[in-house]
Amino acid sequence: MVRFLIISAVLISMAEPAAAGGRCVKPYAPVIAPGAEVTKADLARLRGDVQAFVEASDVYQKCLLRSGIGASATNLVSSNQAEKERVAKTFNALLKSVKS
Repeated sequence: MVRFLIISAVLISMAEPAAAGGRCVKPYAPVIAPGAEVTKADLARLRGDVQAFVEASDVYQKCLLRSGIGASATNLVSSNQAEKERVAKTFNALLKSVKS
């Protein structure tokens, strides 16, 4: 479900600004529950969700920078970049804890 939403956001973000109403669609970060029991299948699915989120975030950031909203775009890009880094760190910590 999360992957479907992320892919939808990517496709909408890639549309021409006029066709998409001139708005960039912010992707939703996958939920990573540290400390939960995780199977290999869960890890594979979560890895795919994280990768899809990162890719959708890249598209979102490019859209923001093309939008011409100036400093607001820069702030939104910075916020999204911080979210990407948080998601990646959380996933890597979960991966490391599972391997231990």
